[in-house]
Amino acid sequence: MRVILQIRARLAAIAGVLVFIPVAQAVIYLALDPKSEQHATAGIAAVWITTLFTAIWLVDEVLRDESVQKSTWIYIIAGKADRLFFEWLAVGAILTAVVAATAWITAGLLFHVDLVDDAGALAVVTASFSIGLSALIVTVRQIAAGAQLGGFLGVLLLFPLATPIIVSCVQLSRNIVIEHASPGDGRWLLLTLFFGILYALMGLWTVPQLIRE
Repeated sequence: MRVILQIRARLAAIAGVLVFIPVAQAVIYLALDPKSEQHATAGIAAVWITTLFTAIWLVDEVLRDESVQKSTWIYIIAGKADRLFFEWLAVGAILTAVVAATAWITAGLLFHVDLVDDAGALAVVTASFSIGLSALIVTVRQIAAGAQLGGFLGVLLLFPLATPIIVSCVQLSRNIVIEHASPGDGRWLLLTLFFGILYALMGLWTVPQLIRE
């Protein structure tokens, strides 16, 4: 229930992001040399770049007031910091998945990326990325808050950590969309799942401890 309330409280921010994604991808499209064979590759890159930047901002915006909410303190006092982490993780994963879905739909229209045949495989990639990035954002937010770092320094800490999963998702998406390979083929799916699980476990081990402090 709190997950839904958290998202509903930031509908304006979510709407703004969903408008920003097509505009950003349209700018990338217009800046490209109009060669059709390059469109799909550029579209995949545009999807993950816009998803990364907008998801980081949106999840941080939605969770910004969480640390001062009364319900959050009730969870902490009741010793349910783990549950609080999972709620924040769920909020972040849902928002990131919405952002990624919007980016894929826009890329399909602008860059002629065929999403119909590969929708299931791309959904697996997007879900893994959404969980991993959400866990990373929640973890970095708590580390930055505990160390009294500014939001800018927190973002600088986040981007190097997010690089492996972004690279894995780009390569995996390219294999699926352009080469029509199964998502289970090759090492990129294993890397995507590995980093997604790693970030989730890192958050589960770190965030509740930081919340209790």
